Amino acid sequence: MKFFLKPKLALLLLAVAAAHSAQAQDTLKVTLQEAVRIALSENPTIKVAGQEIKLKKEARREAYSGLFPEANLVGSYSRAIKKQSFAMEGKVIEVGTDNTYSGGCL
Repeated sequence: MKFFLKPKLALLLLAVAAAHSAQAQDTLKVTLQEAVRIALSENPTIKVAGQEIKLKKEARREAYSGLFPEANLVGSYSRAIKKQSFAMEGKVIEVGTDNTYSGGCL
């Protein structure tokens, strides 16, 4: 009987000591200002509201962009290493140009 009692007592003392140390580790002391700051920074409603404000600001910028004039420029350039040629009645005729470029405004 004494043999079974000692391990149970040791296990009980170990459990009490573990619970006491775990309780001491979970304690956090903060000031009222720190508690409010933590609550506001971790609150999902506040986070969503902040994202909504950013979304509204971007929507306003997008609406203003329609009031400004718009200009589009287009350009292209191509270089031919050798001009196109074809033969007609024994004569070779070259057509086209070496450089082709175009540009414009839309």
